[in-house]
Parts: sequence; C-alpha cells; structure tokens
Amino acid sequence: MKEGFVSCRLDSDSWIARRLVESRTLGNDGRGFTLIELMVAIAVLALLVALVAQLTNNVTKIVKISDQRMDSESEAQLVFSRMAEDIEARDRRPDADCFFVKNTGNDAFYFYSQASGYHPDTTDEGPPSLFSFVGYRISNRAAPTTVAPNGQLERVGVGMGYDNANQTGKIMKLLSYSTLPTVAVPNPPPIPQSTIAYSQGSLGNPVDGNEIGTSPTWDNPPYEEANQAVLSSRVFRLEFYFILNDGTYFVPGAPGSTPWGVAGADAPFMDDMTTIKTKAVAMVVTIALLDQNSQLIVPQSAPNMPNFSTAIAALADVNITPSTHVAASTVTSPAATWENTVQSALASPATCMATLGMPPAAATQIRVYQRTIPFKP
Repeated sequence: MKEGFVSCRLDSDSWIARRLVESRTLGNDGRGFTLIELMVAIAVLALLVALVAQLTNNVTKIVKISDQRMDSESEAQLVFSRMAEDIEARDRRPDADCFFVKNTGNDAFYFYSQASGYHPDTTDEGPPSLFSFVGYRISNRAAPTTVAPNGQLERVGVGMGYDNANQTGKIMKLLSYSTLPTVAVPNPPPIPQSTIAYSQGSLGNPVDGNEIGTSPTWDNPPYEEANQAVLSSRVFRLEFYFILNDGTYFVPGAPGSTPWGVAGADAPFMDDMTTIKTKAVAMVVTIALLDQNSQLIVPQSAPNMPNFSTAIAALADVNITPSTHVAASTVTSPAATWENTVQSALASPATCMATLGMPPAAATQIRVYQRTIPFKP
C-alpha cells in the first residue's frame, strides 16, 4: 500500500508539472497564435509605423517652412533697418541732391547720408567727410556672372571727401544754379555738374566710376564692386512711394536722359525731387523675397542665375500717377496686390509658370514685406 501510494503521488506531480509548462507556453486554453492573428498583428504594427512616419514627415515640413519664414523675416528686418538708418541720416539741406527713380518693375534710389561708406581713394578725394553717397537697387548688370549675378538687393555706400582744388574724386556736390528762380520758372534747372546724375553717374566723368548707371533705369552701372555690397541675395523686387505732409501719396516721374532738364526751362524731374525733399514725411518700401533653396528650382537665365523677369513684371507697380498728388483712399498697397497675385497664380502649375515664371513649389515661398520709414524734418 505504501509503495502504491508513493507511485500515485509521483504520477500526479508529473501531470501537474506538465500542465504548468503547457499553460505558460501555450496560454490558458492550451493554444498558440494562429497565422491570421500574426498577420493582423503585423498589419497593425505596419499601420502604426506608417502613421508615425507620416506624422514625423509632416512635422519636418512644418518646421522647415517655419524656419524659411523666420529666415525671410529676419532678412527683411535687416534690409528695413539698414534703409531706415541711412534715410534717417540723410542730408536734408535743400541743395543736397537726391535721385529717386521709378521704373516699370524694380525701383532705385540714391541720396547723400551721414552713413557708413567705403572711401576708395583718399588721396584723390582729400580728407574724408561725414557723408556718403548711398543707394539701393536690384542688380541689373548687362553682363552678369555667377560671382556678380542679377536679381539681388545691393546697397551702394561710397564715402565722400571734402572739396578739393582739382574737383576730382568722390566729392559731395551741392546743387548750384546759373539762374535765379522766377514766377514763370520757380525751380530753374541746376548746373548739371552739381547733380548726382552727373557727379556720380555716367553723364559726367566720375574718377572712381559710375555708381548709378544710365537712362532709363539708372540701375545698371558697370559696377565698381568695392563701392557696393549685396544687402540681400533673397530680395528680387523693390518698390517705393511717398507720403506727403498733406496726406496724399506721391511718386516721381521718370528722370529721362537729362534729369536736370533743359537749360532755361522748368525741369519736371527736379520739381519732383524738390517735392520729396520739402514735403515727404515718410517713404513706403515694399520688397519681395525668395529663399536660396527655392531659387534653385526657378528657371535659370544663366548657370546659377534664377530668372525673375516674369515674376518682377507680375508684381505690379503701385497705382499712383507719377508727379501727381493722389488721395490715399485711391491707392492699393503693393504688398496686398503682390500677395493676391501670388495666391491667384497658385491655382494650377501651368498658371503659376505663366504668371510668375516659376513652379508652385518656389512660388509658395515668396514672402512680401512692407515698411513705412519716416522722414525726419
């Protein structure tokens, strides 16, 4: 009896051990995972991986777009800050010439300012003065290169010297006149040699090079590289207009080939410059930017040179009749006009290429900024 009892207990223990092993390895019901269960588990896992990957990709795109926008905003802030400093320090004397050029497309403007500038030849110009010849333009070279391409915002900054005996070098010339004002001719044309167009441009014989170019755009000089700097390689469009002290808006007429007019007659362009110097209380500047990565997919006019001609033409000039005081209520902000143009062009890839000359992937990255820069009295 005793031996049989022991044998029964051992058999019972062996059976229990086997059941414990089976329950741990096969589950409580004694079964394993079926093929369908494994396939469903793999499918769910693959779906989760795809969702996480899509979420990560979307976050990456959002971060990239945000970074590009922040970079563009920083670039615009740099441009406007530099312009504001130069304009704030401009020479406000009535006999200090200025040269604001309204073009179909990109504008250009030049003036004398107590701002920083490069002094190319102190021997020729004499002791350096506090003034510099300052200007802003979108580069428009006749023969652009990869080192000096077109379609970027440049700042001209040439240090002026004090007047010297031989009247050569980079000297600030004040406007002078051969005739006195009369009722019939309230603003007689100045002596050409005293104007910016002559002393700093192609109409004269400036010792250190033509800084403002030739008629009609006055933004295409042979470019003395030492006297200029690329302020922004992203800015491809530049527009301005003025707010006058009577609340109206104003843009000057075209300078023409002789900006000071015909001797003995009234000079419309010089009249406009006088209006700006005596009545303008602020200058509104609008710029359009495109980041470097997006510029790579814009059709090229030459190797590594995006062709912005179509986009420049599409972003319309401000709707102000030149040389006319226009009510503010009739003027549409260039920034609003440009943004609407870009949004309309994004209707389809074909429309985008026809309107802006670039694919939608680039056009969506165009950023437009506008700033009102006050004129100190």
